[in-house]
Amino acid sequence: MPMTSLRLVALLCSILVSSTALAQSEAPFGIPMGTSIEKLQEMGAKYNSRGTYLILHPAAEAHSKFDSYYIQASKNQGACYMIGFTPDITSDNKGTRIKEQFASLLTDAKDVYGTSEDVNRLHNDSPYKQDTQWMLAALKNDQWLASHWSKDRGSNLPDNITDISLDISIDSETQGSVSESITYANYDACAAELK
Repeated sequence: MPMTSLRLVALLCSILVSSTALAQSEAPFGIPMGTSIEKLQEMGAKYNSRGTYLILHPAAEAHSKFDSYYIQASKNQGACYMIGFTPDITSDNKGTRIKEQFASLLTDAKDVYGTSEDVNRLHNDSPYKQDTQWMLAALKNDQWLASHWSKDRGSNLPDNITDISLDISIDSETQGSVSESITYANYDACAAELK
């Protein structure tokens, strides 16, 4: 195959990969902004017991590390906010498995959305300063581990997404999860409608 043909094939492959990544980022987990409540219910979403969120197990284009998705939607705006959760992660008192899962998801998100604002710190007044107290510190909200992407900070977000956050949630000294939340551009109108 001549060199120019190889370059053309490489260019076409590059364009295909870029357009696929862009399409995925505009509809995270396969749920575009404004997806109607009816469509979400057709996909299998059901309201939580308080009727505040639709819960989907799994989403249309589920991320392999998430098993449940909470979606906020209004009648007129459709889907406006979504959060995906990993299954419960059992970890040692240093939080090793939770930190590893967080790091893996952070790498995935940075590949799509670019540089993030990252927080990984222990509150100055925390009594839980030992490495072996990481889970306890996180449980008591003294240890923060989160990353945030937003248009205001120059992240590479599509027009329909204003913010993305990656966070940890600790349930006990041995168990927690990682979540990724997506705030769509219609969130303010949606939230006003839901008041």
